[in-house]
Amino acid sequence: MSSAAAVQRVPDDHLSAPSEGCTICGSEAPRRPVLLLQRSPDVALLACGECRALSASRLPDAAFLKQLYAPSEYASDLLSARAAVRSAARHIVRHAPVPRTPGPLRVLDYGGGDGTLSRAYRDALLADGFDRAIELTVVDHFVDERADREIRFLDVTEFAGLDERFDVVLASAVLEHLVDLAWTSRKLLSLCSPGASFYARTPFEAPLAALVPGYRLRWPRHLHDLGPDFWSGFLQTMGFEGRLLRSAPSVVESDFATRPLRTAIARLMKAPASVEAALLPDRVGGEGRLLWRWVGGWEVVLQVDGPRP
Repeated sequence: MSSAAAVQRVPDDHLSAPSEGCTICGSEAPRRPVLLLQRSPDVALLACGECRALSASRLPDAAFLKQLYAPSEYASDLLSARAAVRSAARHIVRHAPVPRTPGPLRVLDYGGGDGTLSRAYRDALLADGFDRAIELTVVDHFVDERADREIRFLDVTEFAGLDERFDVVLASAVLEHLVDLAWTSRKLLSLCSPGASFYARTPFEAPLAALVPGYRLRWPRHLHDLGPDFWSGFLQTMGFEGRLLRSAPSVVESDFATRPLRTAIARLMKAPASVEAALLPDRVGGEGRLLWRWVGGWEVVLQVDGPRP
């Protein structure tokens, strides 16, 4: 098992009991150690042989996470530059089909913060000639309804009671933060109208951490590492019918104007896997079958048809 330098140490009294079984799919089979996330107390990144997710062996409690994500303590730098946001939105419009349903297009952005990506997605659709009304709903912590009055903002505490259907669901750079990833994923899928597009972007950093000495995983902000192997069976794991429409290295989260070196390196690292995924799609998703795995992040587009009977 390789070691990875911890971004922050979680004290023992704020960690769950060690779990050999998988907290995502519920498999009770022991998981394989991959990386050490922190020492004293030890927390490891474990690989599930059933759903093929990589998750921490112990998870932070609600009190620790509330402090970790308090607005005074946390500011996400993902897709922070305007150019990167616009590029990501156009990328999603290009790859996530919009269902042909009557009435307005209903979009749910889970973990969407102040709606930055949602607004850019709406603008990209309109620029592409979309001629129907677009209704945006954003779910997140610490919601500030003054951020954009054209968007409906819901606090995450209201999410459990949400009982609507959406045509497009966005879960960009959020699922890796969740202790209750399985419950939230099933809830999001249940909110999809038949044929809806589900877009997700998650870290896939464990291969880089194993290869590059000193590479730092973003523990404890990232509790899971979810690559193509996990996403290939995601719908089946969660008990839903549908199709995997896209599985590829994720969009680069920076741009050349603000972070030229980081952007260039990221694009170079993702390029071989992008070519491999495009030319040899059957390799994507099988454990050990994707030859180039050092990409840092993964994304998928799913067509969700509904719960399995």
